[in-house]
Amino acid sequence: LLVMGGEGSSPRVMSPKRSIASRIRGPAAHIRRLIRERKVENRNGGGLGRRGASALRWKAWASGANGNNIRRVDRIDRPARLPVWPVVNGLAFTMIDLLGQRDLARTLEEKMGGRVAPMMLDYHNTNPFVLVVHHRHSFSPFDPIRPISNLVLPEGFPAHPHRGFETITYVLKGGFIHRDSIGVKMKYWADENGGGPSVQWLTTGRGLLHEEFWDKTKGMLSGPPPPLDFLSDSQQELFQIWLNLPGRAKMMTPRVQLLGPGEVVENINKEKFGEVSKNDIPISNGDFPGVSVRVIAGSHMNVESKVETVTDVTLLHILMQNSDPERPDSIWETSAIPPSHSVFFYVRSGKVLVSGDTEVEAHETCYLQRHRMAGRRITIECLSDSADILFFSGEPIQEPIATGGSMVMNSESEISQAYIDYSSGKFGVPWEHTVSDSEWAKLVSRKNDEEKVDLFQESER
Repeated sequence: LLVMGGEGSSPRVMSPKRSIASRIRGPAAHIRRLIRERKVENRNGGGLGRRGASALRWKAWASGANGNNIRRVDRIDRPARLPVWPVVNGLAFTMIDLLGQRDLARTLEEKMGGRVAPMMLDYHNTNPFVLVVHHRHSFSPFDPIRPISNLVLPEGFPAHPHRGFETITYVLKGGFIHRDSIGVKMKYWADENGGGPSVQWLTTGRGLLHEEFWDKTKGMLSGPPPPLDFLSDSQQELFQIWLNLPGRAKMMTPRVQLLGPGEVVENINKEKFGEVSKNDIPISNGDFPGVSVRVIAGSHMNVESKVETVTDVTLLHILMQNSDPERPDSIWETSAIPPSHSVFFYVRSGKVLVSGDTEVEAHETCYLQRHRMAGRRITIECLSDSADILFFSGEPIQEPIATGGSMVMNSESEISQAYIDYSSGKFGVPWEHTVSDSEWAKLVSRKNDEEKVDLFQESER
């Protein structure tokens, strides 16, 4: 909501037709670069006439404009990092950044938290992925600003509506407490004692309300033992991902899936919406030296995630470790990504070399080319002691997209209808984040939509 705009914001509509230009931009730029290089040679006596230029264009085209079938880098972005939770830390790290001490700011943020990094994706190049946000926070009982900031911004995300896409919450430190309008209350967290991270895969479909609040009993990595553990800082880190749904699935029944550590506390309306599926996050090991891959969605080297996806997507968490920092030997490679897929990745920590010629540092997002001649082979080499990467790949949805506030649909009229349905109570009855579980249960346990609409109108009056 903070990134995409609030209710009533003007919808943005984009058509996949514009992506035609992006499909040819990559190889065309490569061809122009080759011709410029030959022109320099011509000035120095190398010789390049019109026929030579034509031959060069054909050679670049025939070879896929990317020798050895390597998929090349399109661009690299460094998303802004905004100060929040705690604000003081975030502002301090931002000032350190501005003073040119980026590595120091990264190290402090990793240890202490205090920033959020929204990646404003160019949907034409990342389709079907709409949004990625990296959160790194901490909550200390000794933070003097915390009581004041809580008056303005609660420590989490109060009940809000969604329709037409999937939200993926990947927790690496700490945890979340979830309640929604289809009757599910669940807790999910990262287990620092070997259980690994967790994922909530929420398919919003035709519409629901949900709230997510930091579980500050999790993520206490250091501090006094019980009963004084409440004096410890709670360390929180996660990725929030928005994944678009095709038009045929935008009005499907909402559902929740859970991967990794977590528990379903209540599922009040399971007769109507079904059980919450719960599975582990599979890990692919041993295929590449020093590389371990968590398969969140899709598959990797015959290891397949059990999460059910509507679209063809792959989401991997790649962990790399060099045995000798002086002689990097940790290299990850794949040839399984179709040229039509959108591909990008975010470096959580470390430094890597992509496609043999482009370096990407921590907290940078790397976008690879996508066109019909794009290579299938992607290589990532670890240049630091270790590297931590979140890797995205997906088959683009060949449909227009409209975004408005917290809805993702195909047209402005569908966005408007989504907010009309929300305002009339068809998504459920909103609740304050301070209400008890019993009060929340009464609001979401209504037997049919008509009762929900009546209760919503009563609450509005």
